[in-house]
Amino acid sequence: HAYSEFQFKLSKVNSIIQEDHRIMVNNDPYRSGIIKYINIDEHETEEVTVKGFCLRYLFADRNIWPEPGQDHDVYNTEIENIMHGFVTKNAVNPTNTNRKYPHMVASASLNRGGVLTFQSTYKPLADELESLSESSGLGACVKLDAQNKQEVFEVLEGIDKTYDNGVNQPYIFSRKFDNIIKRSYTKSN
Repeated sequence: HAYSEFQFKLSKVNSIIQEDHRIMVNNDPYRSGIIKYINIDEHETEEVTVKGFCLRYLFADRNIWPEPGQDHDVYNTEIENIMHGFVTKNAVNPTNTNRKYPHMVASASLNRGGVLTFQSTYKPLADELESLSESSGLGACVKLDAQNKQEVFEVLEGIDKTYDNGVNQPYIFSRKFDNIIKRSYTKSN
């Protein structure tokens, strides 16, 4: 429901690792992020620690502004449309062009989620997306389209992969299926 964070370590400084650069893991647009922290430790070896957030973090410092002459941004539609509306009006195609993220686009809405009346003003966009996600079960992400040099906002719908769901093939984590590399168990009082 919320944006995630990442951390990785390098054995030496790499010139392409810079603050605010976008990264992608294994050419997977859903596993992309923005670098926000770099620490170089030259004590014994040159170890570099890099930290950041998924691209949805971009909405953390973007507040929702109502249209000129309005007190609130109000919706009465499917939750996915509300999410798209907030992102479009505040990051993709805002009235005030200074608020536009230059490489941000939005995928088409599929009108998912129940119909909801929702209003917001001056709250962080990331918080409102999280609230809508929690109430609907829908997720949201910003994926990196490196080929077109775009960041694409998209609403996601989960698939039930639990063992007894009765519809979808379950996904079971086990060393037997070679989909767990390492595990640990902690018991604590």
